Amino acid sequence: MRLMSIGMGLVLVSSTALWAQTPNLSVRGLGSTQPSVQNVSKSPGWRVYRFWKDGIEYLQVNDIAGQVHMAFGTVNGLFIVLPMGVDAAQVSTPAVPLNAPVTGREVVYQDAQATVTAGVSNTGQTVWTLTPATGATHAASRAVSANNTCDPNDCGINRVQ
Repeated sequence: MRLMSIGMGLVLVSSTALWAQTPNLSVRGLGSTQPSVQNVSKSPGWRVYRFWKDGIEYLQVNDIAGQVHMAFGTVNGLFIVLPMGVDAAQVSTPAVPLNAPVTGREVVYQDAQATVTAGVSNTGQTVWTLTPATGATHAASRAVSANNTCDPNDCGINRVQ
């Protein structure tokens, strides 16, 4: 019984140490016009809010009036655009690039995982570009051979198997 108590204590201490390493952010407020987390934007014209859940970083971009423009999750150089915001269909990622010409690009957010830039299409629509930070590339993007084929077990959705 004493050995079991010691083991449970080690598990509790270990899980507490892991919890302490997690950023003090949550997904509470994701999607709202004024989330209760700090604005981390590099641009005065935009508000960027950062959230964490289960090791995934989520970012939401609002304009200065509070309207949600887009949000996405990222980990290890991969991006998933969330179906929220007025510009959700205007987000370019390495896996799903948009083919619209964009001018006037500005960096709105940058950290160790990603860079977010905003630009304007020829129709006046805001277009967002998400790029992974150097070194934050997922193994699937490195698994592509010279003839654009890859191992089907480690292949991105836009690759020939």
